[in-house]
Amino acid sequence: KDSFSSFDAETPQVVQRTYFTEDAVRALGVSSTRLGITDRRVFFGLETGSLNMQLRQLLDARRPLKEVTELEKKEGLVQYQSQLPFIPVMTVSYNLTVSRIDKIFSIPTRLESTTLVLATGLDLFFARVMPSKGFDVLNEDFSYALLILL
Repeated sequence: KDSFSSFDAETPQVVQRTYFTEDAVRALGVSSTRLGITDRRVFFGLETGSLNMQLRQLLDARRPLKEVTELEKKEGLVQYQSQLPFIPVMTVSYNLTVSRIDKIFSIPTRLESTTLVLATGLDLFFARVMPSKGFDVLNEDFSYALLILL
């Protein structure tokens, strides 16, 4: 076909998935970086006062119900599970309680790997988060002299 007409287009396929968590979710937010290269994370403000981040891939509605095929693995899809696991390492608020979180803001920084997160509610919580680790941060033992010589 050489031409396209919206009258001849196929009907879009709607895909949805439902998830549940152990704790009630009070607020949601999405990470934001300067160029959008870093993996996106979804922030959850929980009723318990915890601020957690979750991999965006775990919320993808295209996650298969059956075993993941090779093509789906290449796309980064994992098998669907109805319960979202909150991994303690992904808790942004550490052991602190942020009471009645109602909004979560993410602000990009000059470093692509870093985003600043602010959770507001009865309390305020601010943290620097590196969703994809610090891939654009130099080590402390980096040899600047060697760089100049090259």
